[in-house]
Amino acid sequence: MKSLYESDYARWAEVMAQRLQEKRFAELDLNNLVEEIQDLSKRERDSLLSSVRVILHHLLKWDYQPQKRSRSWQITIERERENLALYLEDSPSLKRYLCQEWVK
Repeated sequence: MKSLYESDYARWAEVMAQRLQEKRFAELDLNNLVEEIQDLSKRERDSLLSSVRVILHHLLKWDYQPQKRSRSWQITIERERENLALYLEDSPSLKRYLCQEWVK
């Protein structure tokens, strides 16, 4: 039989949140809860790096293909810069992560 986590993720998340709010810790699905929290962090890091890649890609195109410059490239660069700033504002620890990844 499938667990609630496997059969209805949205409901599982609601139940876990409710149990946390009610401090019913013994009833938590800890293995899946830990995995989900780790995945949240990974998604944040992946989104951050994705924005950096898009910015770099478009800046390189802007520099090396001046004849193809377009307003859409400029809009994309501006949008991703804003996204990057928001990621770093919402999660300041991502700045250290970004610096570590940049060195690689």
